[in-house]
Amino acid sequence: YGKFFRKDKPDHYINTPLFYEAWKLLKADGRWSAMSWTVKVDAPTVFMPDRLRTILATKKDDQTGVYFQNCKEVLEGFFGNLEVA
Repeated sequence: YGKFFRKDKPDHYINTPLFYEAWKLLKADGRWSAMSWTVKVDAPTVFMPDRLRTILATKKDDQTGVYFQNCKEVLEGFFGNLEVA
């Protein structure tokens, strides 16, 4: 994996290469394709699967995908510590 740093914040890591390698392994495994949703959770994230399951029960996916805003107060509307696809 190595260490990749942000140019604007040299004390912060860029985790894209790590997640890219992880997703390659998950894709090769194939179990994800039988699931309705895939969730990426960063290690220090407090994650409550039952709560997310309740929220997703009423959501429908389509060919264009679905965007969930998880933090209205942030410029782009989400934090990357939890991603649902």
